[in-house]
Amino acid sequence: MYRYVISVLFLLFLIMFGCGKKSPSLGEDVFVLAENDTEAVTEALGETETCDSLKEEEGLCCVYVCGEVNVPGVYELPAGSRVYEAIQLAGGLTETADPGAVNQALFVEDGEMIQVFAQGEKPRESPQEKEEQEDGRVNLNTADISALMGIPGIGETKARSIIAYREENGKFQSAEDVMKITGIKEGLYSKMKDYITVK
Repeated sequence: MYRYVISVLFLLFLIMFGCGKKSPSLGEDVFVLAENDTEAVTEALGETETCDSLKEEEGLCCVYVCGEVNVPGVYELPAGSRVYEAIQLAGGLTETADPGAVNQALFVEDGEMIQVFAQGEKPRESPQEKEEQEDGRVNLNTADISALMGIPGIGETKARSIIAYREENGKFQSAEDVMKITGIKEGLYSKMKDYITVK
């Protein structure tokens, strides 16, 4: 009877401590697998972010080059290209072209038309441009970069900011709205207000 009790107690001891023992190898494998998965996901996300940033950096724009160039047409250039590069893609200037009729150092804009005029040829003015010239003021809602750069205190960067603002927010409702653009405060506005208008 005594031996039977000892045997039962011994079996209970084995069951309690033997079955409750964890497998170290299984736990370690699971931990290593989870760690590896986390690293793989992190690397994949990093590669995705890198690809997205590269796509943004490698933006393209289309321009129409016409007039006195050898091969007029629509051309695709990397964002940040200049007018002279667009002209080169269009086969360069013809013998009768006036190189000074277009500012070849300007940055190109998506959807822009770059027209090269012949020597002695004058650009045709649209009714709107003629009205603006007679008025003597630059319309912030329609002026291109060249016209905007003619405003006192406005360089190429601010001119591009003005165009970007109206593309994102619509037309300027008043001349004072130009102060919503970063870098244009009351001091600069007071210098330019007599040279600008909105229509």
